[in-house]
Amino acid sequence: MKKVLFILLSVLPLISKGQKPDASYTFHSAMIYELISKDKKGKTTTLEQEYYFGNKEGIVGAKMNLGDKGAGIDFMIMDLNNLRVFTFMSSKIMMGVNFKDDKMVQSIEKENEKFKITKSGETRTIMNEPCEGYKIVKEGEKSDITMWISKNRVEAIAKLATSMAKSFSGGIGGKQPNYFAYNAHPELVKMAKEGRAVLGYTVKGDKGDISEMLLKDSKTNINYTFRASEYKSMF
Repeated sequence: MKKVLFILLSVLPLISKGQKPDASYTFHSAMIYELISKDKKGKTTTLEQEYYFGNKEGIVGAKMNLGDKGAGIDFMIMDLNNLRVFTFMSSKIMMGVNFKDDKMVQSIEKENEKFKITKSGETRTIMNEPCEGYKIVKEGEKSDITMWISKNRVEAIAKLATSMAKSFSGGIGGKQPNYFAYNAHPELVKMAKEGRAVLGYTVKGDKGDISEMLLKDSKTNINYTFRASEYKSMF
């Protein structure tokens, strides 16, 4: 709960008092990622992160299965069209945060220019999909980062990438569409248009720690409704 309070205090300047979420959100597909962290002593921590998608462009639902560390948070709604995030607490309280005027968000395009992405020659299979490894090199970054991209088209993620591209088109910087964070490199934009998908990341720290985020499951035919109307605004 202390971590939750810290998060709330850190975003207070951005809290949107006038914006309200829709009464409910319906989702028809979901993707579940497994987050695996291993420290230099070999201690492993495994968590799950779920993303939900519906017919409404620019709306993504998120649920983080963090055990005791995530106590207090039921669900999150990311409104990508308006750069807003709504967090729904187990206490039936809702908090909305507006990132439109956030300096961190405004600097995304500049940060992308510092990235270099090169094919590593590594391969692995994730969710029965053959993937190719791409090294992400950022100025000043000491960690070894590999992004795993499917060799073939993954239909569910291709639809999501296109939706996000439309959501962000004309947004930050107005320079180019955002294909689910693929806009750091022209080659990645091309991959997204082809329907190839980022199915995971491997990050090796300079102190011997290793973290991975890998696609664990995808659900393409669900009918889940989250009722935001059951929560009261914090302000």
